[in-house]
Amino acid sequence: MDRIVRSLRLKSYMSATTITPQLQFRRLHGAYREAWERFCAEMETLQSLSPDTVTVTELESARKRMTDAESVYRTKRDELAEYLMAASGAPHEAPPRFELERLAYRFWNEGGRRDGNADEDWYRAEAVLRQSAR
Repeated sequence: MDRIVRSLRLKSYMSATTITPQLQFRRLHGAYREAWERFCAEMETLQSLSPDTVTVTELESARKRMTDAESVYRTKRDELAEYLMAASGAPHEAPPRFELERLAYRFWNEGGRRDGNADEDWYRAEAVLRQSAR
């Protein structure tokens, strides 16, 4: 039994130490894309529901699934962004999250509240805040 545990630990260590930057990027990007697609699917499901044909409980359940998917998406997006910033070697100090959210929301609102621009608005807000910090 002890030999099996040691073997499993060694395999885990070996797999952790042999991850190339390209593989790490593919994993992070894949998780990001998967989370984005799930978030979009949950949003479409929520938008397709009609208050006349579903119960309040069903509507709340769909809303919770959408917000959970959004939370996972944001986490995966942030993990990918952190990895890319670290890999670039560029020193950065992330602006406070509330400022990013406020500015990204403003860009989204001023842009006509179009779907599918969340990343663009977020990265634009990051760029503006970093530029103003210099």
